[in-house]
Formats: sequence, C-alpha cells, structure tokens
Amino acid sequence: MDEKKVTVAPVLWVGDLVGHPYAEGRGLFDRTDDSDIPDCPVAAATPRLSETPGRLRRQEPKMGEHLSEILSEIASPKEHTDV
Repeated sequence: MDEKKVTVAPVLWVGDLVGHPYAEGRGLFDRTDDSDIPDCPVAAATPRLSETPGRLRRQEPKMGEHLSEILSEIASPKEHTDV
C-alpha cells in the first residue's frame, strides 16, 4: 500500500476504537471527568479549526436532567412573533 501511496485505516467497532493507536494518534477522543465514569472518553470536536479550536466546555446533562423544563415548554408553548 505504501508503494502505491494508498491511504488505509483500520475498520473497527466503536468499542474497539477507544484506546486504539490509530484513534489516539489522530486525536479522535478527548477525556472528561464524568461523575459516574472518571476519565471518560468522548468524541473530540470536529472539524478541527486552527484559529478557533473546539473544546469541552461542560459535561453532558444527566438522563432526565432537563425533562421537566422540556415538558413544561411542550405543554404550554410560547407564542413566537417575527421581529
């Protein structure tokens, strides 16, 4: 493959991708401290921009964390007006 300059990469299941040398070398995952899973791998920001690189700003919400807010908005939708 090198002789013909063909780009190749492994075909992996997601579970096999985390920690794989190819994924680590490409920076496909960042690490975050989740309250349930310390050092939790999460997908890195895509695309990678040189002047405004993506970063993790906060943890994802817990299951159902915003459920009451969402349900209250659905139950009584606010009127939207064009400005």
